[in-house]
Amino acid sequence: MQNKPCLLLFLVLILSCFIAQILGNKQSQALARLYKSKLKEGAGINTSQFEAILHANGAKIHPQEGLKEKNRIDSLPGQPHVNFSQYGGYVTVDKEAGRALFLLLFC
Repeated sequence: MQNKPCLLLFLVLILSCFIAQILGNKQSQALARLYKSKLKEGAGINTSQFEAILHANGAKIHPQEGLKEKNRIDSLPGQPHVNFSQYGGYVTVDKEAGRALFLLLFC
């Protein structure tokens, strides 16, 4: 009598695993069809050249001379010697709100 709830729970678990596997296969097949349709030549995807529009306010662009070497990082704590240059620094996103991002670049 006590084994019936455990058996029922086990069967529900096994059934849910099968359902998840079947639905996962359907999703992956749909994604594969989407990728293949985009790769076809007559897919209707606009591949013409476009002209980028610069939306930069000249008053907010500050001089950049000398900042590259100022932001260069020789090594990070605990990091072994590396054969590439590392740069880090803050980029102001919204000066009024005091928001900035810290970027770490590897070249």
